[in-house]
Amino acid sequence: MARYLVLVAIFLALSGCGPSRYQTQMQQFEQQKNSCISSQPPAVDKFESGASVRMEQRIGCVPVERGMHRGMEYFIDHSTGRAEFSSSPADLAWVVICEKDAVTDRVSAQIIKGNLMVFRMRGFDSVSVVGQAYPGSDQTVRVDQNHALIVQGGDRPDLHNGGVIIEQLKAGQSFLTRYVDWPYGINQDREFSAAGFDVAHEYSRRCVP
Repeated sequence: MARYLVLVAIFLALSGCGPSRYQTQMQQFEQQKNSCISSQPPAVDKFESGASVRMEQRIGCVPVERGMHRGMEYFIDHSTGRAEFSSSPADLAWVVICEKDAVTDRVSAQIIKGNLMVFRMRGFDSVSVVGQAYPGSDQTVRVDQNHALIVQGGDRPDLHNGGVIIEQLKAGQSFLTRYVDWPYGINQDREFSAAGFDVAHEYSRRCVP
């Protein structure tokens, strides 16, 4: 009888009647997800007092805060400090990443939207345009109708202009980035909404005052 049952199980597996490895993995994932979202989140330092914090299955089971702050929808993964801020679901979000150096314990923050990156470290703020840039070329940023400012002149960052651009972005409506691509030497321009930068910058000050 036992031999018969084994043969039946083998037949069902070969004929596709039994659960596949993929189906088994999906069932396990659903079980983990349900277990995660029903668990109690730890106490966290919320960005907005009225926001909700729930456990979500992302890369692991993590506490996630979702809410609205000064008109910006946001979510914060409290396991990493990573946050996103947007004015609407259709708007490309400002992403804030907080990092702590494992060797020096130095804390830094990055504020990113499209190919614009603001890098913050205690006593040091800079702006850069991310792209495969032509060696020695300039990178520029223009906020609203202000003069376009160079953030990378050749191989050297312009730290003064970076600080000016950050202040302009806090009150700005839109911004334009430009870099010269490699190897064709053609200007690459991209335009984005600046809405929410002030909120993203405010959050970054939790990492880097």
